[in-house]
Amino acid sequence: MLETAKADELKVSATFQVYGHGFIARDMMFKNTAWRACFRLLALVSGSDQSVFYHHSFEGYQDTILTYNSRQFYEECQICGTVDFIFGARVAFQNCEIPLKTNYGRRISGDCSWKEDSLNHGVNLPRVTFMGKQLAM
Repeated sequence: MLETAKADELKVSATFQVYGHGFIARDMMFKNTAWRACFRLLALVSGSDQSVFYHHSFEGYQDTILTYNSRQFYEECQICGTVDFIFGARVAFQNCEIPLKTNYGRRISGDCSWKEDSLNHGVNLPRVTFMGKQLAM
């Protein structure tokens, strides 16, 4: 498990950063626990084109994973956060769980949506389980 409590600028706040080409990793936990100091903190910044993450756990609050300027594949991962917690470049998730955290007893009042941006980046979500449900306020 890699863990940090840094609360600097967004990329610097990451518990783990990887750049380059063809990074492959498996069976790790990436966690950023510094949410009390600043709400925008990363567990992972990945700028590795054609990277593969297999059987990982990513935990943060806002902005958990930044898929920075590259194409990436995540399989059998759990990615947990509060709001806008997966963002960046092209990414595919397969057989992943994406549970939603709530802070301070807040309830989920909206729905989860994914969209393709104007730069032709995309999100592919085959067999992904979202583990948040809408609750009445």
